[in-house]
Amino acid sequence: MTGENLFGTMRRGVEDLIDAAGAVPSDDDGAAAYAFVTDLADALRRLPELLALVPPLADVAALGGTRRKSLEQWHEELQAREAEVAERLAEVERLRPIISELRRRVDEREQLEAKLTELRRLRSLSDSLETLREQHALMQERRTELEEVAADERRLDGAVRELHRLTSAELSDLQESLAEAVAETARLEQETKGLRTQIAAERTKAVAEREEAARLDVEHAEVRADAERRLPSLSLHRQAERALVEGLARGSLRKASGLRHAQRVIDEVEERLRRLDVALKDALQIHDDAHEQARKDVPLTGGA
Repeated sequence: MTGENLFGTMRRGVEDLIDAAGAVPSDDDGAAAYAFVTDLADALRRLPELLALVPPLADVAALGGTRRKSLEQWHEELQAREAEVAERLAEVERLRPIISELRRRVDEREQLEAKLTELRRLRSLSDSLETLREQHALMQERRTELEEVAADERRLDGAVRELHRLTSAELSDLQESLAEAVAETARLEQETKGLRTQIAAERTKAVAEREEAARLDVEHAEVRADAERRLPSLSLHRQAERALVEGLARGSLRKASGLRHAQRVIDEVEERLRRLDVALKDALQIHDDAHEQARKDVPLTGGA
């Protein structure tokens, strides 16, 4: 391999190392960075030998003062960086057991936190166990109630189906009954019209009977007034005739047989008058009763 190809490969390798160094993650625990630095130090392990060969080659190449000084500065810078890397690696090696212990403790802490979280979860479950039992019992009760409701719904569904079947079967009978009811209603309406006509006739008759009752009231009043006027007069005539006969019997010069005959005639007349008086009173009572009954039978209003 020529020197040009060798240095081209070296440049590409350095560029790849720079890219790899930039891609090392910095948010982890440093393991990736440690691995990169360790591998880089191992790869540059013979770099001091290479740097030791540079000064003689620079003398042979008769480099100018500026380039030689720049090469020396670069060599010094590289040695300083190499020393720094070695120091850092030594420090890392010194800290490796501590880091391992820290990692172990971190792992142990994570395990303890996981166990603590699990214990807290179990404790929370234990605290809610009684509540869960009550809820479970309540759910069992609700389950029983829901099963009963479901059974009721099934029975109701069956009843609805049966009702639908019966309704379909009896719909024609219902329609026939409805038609009969409509016909009966029409008949009742016709009878109602006849009754209304009859009631109107009865009202007309009642008006006529009330007018007749009023006329009978007037006639009854006139008859009673005439009877009450005549009865005292007849009684007075009867009393006067008896007084006359008694006076004649005491002071008359006629024969006693004629007086007795007159007395008998007067007695008969008086008896007939008495009977006539009784008959007239009975007739008036009958007339009063008939008149009162007629007033009861005749309605006072024209309402139906």
